[in-house]
Amino acid sequence: MNDIENSGKYRYLSEDCIMPLNFYNYKQAFLGSCKGMRYRIKMGERELPLPEDAKEGDKPDKEKFLTVETWPEPYSYGATDKEKIRSREYPFTQEAYGQLLADLDAEVDDFKEAQG
Repeated sequence: MNDIENSGKYRYLSEDCIMPLNFYNYKQAFLGSCKGMRYRIKMGERELPLPEDAKEGDKPDKEKFLTVETWPEPYSYGATDKEKIRSREYPFTQEAYGQLLADLDAEVDDFKEAQG
């Protein structure tokens, strides 16, 4: 039985193809591949601007986000020309994580067509 029959939600990938959201709190990247497409998911953090009423010495809050990068097989992330890597960001939320998986699944067709 393939992933499509298992979940019914996605055509190529499933929730089992990527690590759960909590995995990325450990600041490790997850890499995978599917039908000619390689992908990398990594959490990042950025400082938010201080509010206008901030006091001297206040530290800015940080915002977590996920970066998804995709590129064509056969090369690894480090060996791939940076011009061939597509990158998108998503909020670090469970809802956005579901959208990330759906977008990643939909993108597989782009790479399948490129391979011919």
